[in-house]
Amino acid sequence: HTELFMIRGMTHAILSPTNLTSDFGEKHIRVNSFKELSYLHPKYFSPQKDILNQLPISEGGKYIVLRINAFDSTHDFGISGFTHHECRKLIHELKRYGKIFISSEKPMPEDLREYLLNTPKERIHDVLSYAELLIADTGTMVTEAALLGTPAICHHPKARKIGNFIELEKEYGLIFTYEDSKKLIEKAIEILNRKDIKKEWDDRKRKLIEEKVDMNLFMVWFIENFPTSIHISQKDLSYQKRFL
Repeated sequence: HTELFMIRGMTHAILSPTNLTSDFGEKHIRVNSFKELSYLHPKYFSPQKDILNQLPISEGGKYIVLRINAFDSTHDFGISGFTHHECRKLIHELKRYGKIFISSEKPMPEDLREYLLNTPKERIHDVLSYAELLIADTGTMVTEAALLGTPAICHHPKARKIGNFIELEKEYGLIFTYEDSKKLIEKAIEILNRKDIKKEWDDRKRKLIEEKVDMNLFMVWFIENFPTSIHISQKDLSYQKRFL
């Protein structure tokens, strides 16, 4: 509460996506977008297919990415993600549908190290773009996968209370959220058995892109026209349509 008071007192405006469930008062300006679109909007990012040459998969082979969070940040206090046992269970159930790659922030036991993703970290969005499915216990990469048109399943206890996840799941059908690992596996198998899943998700992604503000264009306008932009933003949200 002290930090929020300081933010309100020291800043002229607090910008966030419209789907943020918190309300920061009269200085709060909501933008109809996702922060991840500032770098993953099709205007600024095009996946590079040469990444497939760096993955140990056969030509035309399918793969699944399993993302493991370290949960070592202050906002992660009291939260835990996939256990090593659950990782083994996921691999056992899903390896028949494609190669499994683990992207992990924490050390993996010896028997799981063979699945570790070894591509350069800066190429992770290329990896996600061509993946058949992402399963993760962390938030950002789930949103990124959705905006890239890749089906994503989030295993996080707070996922159904977080605005961007709610919107991506309920409004666009791009992600799914589960606390129960058994139900998660059932949904993963259902997705992996569907035909033309990537095309279906690409269509859903395109719908989202068409309806969302280009965050970069908005921020340039907001800064160049500051502080007038604050008053315009607070008065009428329809002005944001110019940045679609």
